[in-house]
Amino acid sequence: MDENHYVFKLFEKQYYFELDLKEKLSGKLQMYIMVIVLVVGFLGTQWFDGKSYGGLQKFFFVLSSFISVTALVYATYCCCRSLFPYEWHVLPSAAAIEAHRVELYAFYDSHDKKEEVVNQALVDLMYKNFVLCHFCPANLEEIAC
Repeated sequence: MDENHYVFKLFEKQYYFELDLKEKLSGKLQMYIMVIVLVVGFLGTQWFDGKSYGGLQKFFFVLSSFISVTALVYATYCCCRSLFPYEWHVLPSAAAIEAHRVELYAFYDSHDKKEEVVNQALVDLMYKNFVLCHFCPANLEEIAC
């Protein structure tokens, strides 16, 4: 590996950061489906054994069914967000990547402490793409997420 391997370390850290975001979003779907199966399975085996119930048991069943459907809709939304590019960047063309690589080589050659510069660039990227985009939706035009 050449002397400018810090550039590739930065790309690798950015890639794993975006991949981790996608895995966390798609993991929400699995958790909600598990909760829905547990709740409906418990209610189906404990409360409804073929008899017709009314009153409080029916209310709890309808309430838990509503919560389950709401959780399933939210989990589907999170799954779709993780599968399609929503807030992260799509890879540019090969020519743009090569031009950016040449620019990064020139930038990192002028610094003595390359590892600290890479770590600071990763922190700035995470702050811009995660904290500002996820928690400050009013500022999306200014940030250009």
